[in-house]
Amino acid sequence: MKRLILLLFVFCLLSCVCPLFSAEEKLGTASEELSELGEDLKTAGKAAAKGLSAALNSAGEAINKKAKSMSQKACIGSWQFKNAKAVTTLTFSEDGTFQLQQKSGSQNMYWRGSYSATASSASCHLLLKGSGGLFSKTSDEIDETWTISFKVSDDSEMRLSSPDMPTDANGYDFSNLTLFVKQ
Repeated sequence: MKRLILLLFVFCLLSCVCPLFSAEEKLGTASEELSELGEDLKTAGKAAAKGLSAALNSAGEAINKKAKSMSQKACIGSWQFKNAKAVTTLTFSEDGTFQLQQKSGSQNMYWRGSYSATASSASCHLLLKGSGGLFSKTSDEIDETWTISFKVSDDSEMRLSSPDMPTDANGYDFSNLTLFVKQ
């Protein structure tokens, strides 16, 4: 950009000095200078376009990341909360399926179903509840609906609360605002 300004200054200066020379010299010199100036402007324009393109790409990525965190797709992924030996994993898939899994020692409980989400909440329709341990496994069909309110931060943390989710093995109540970390 400085070079462009310098070239424009030189051009203006030369056009003031040119009347001192003959008309023939003026035409030859001006023609050469205009040609050089055109090449310099072309080069400077290409460099500016590359810089602008990189800046716009970077801004576009930042906007896309922010828009995702504000959309219904923000909840997609596996999210985990650890409470001593009890681990609760919440998974929202792109295909609209949902799973909550609670593990504590050798005990494992899970709930599965489908969900629909907005930017700040998910309505989960549960169809299956199961449990398992070292020697036994059970599963039952259910028909329940849970509402989960959430806020995703930086695509790596989800703060959520739900009075409908069952407490974990340590008795943690998920109606309290709880921090889940993306896995």
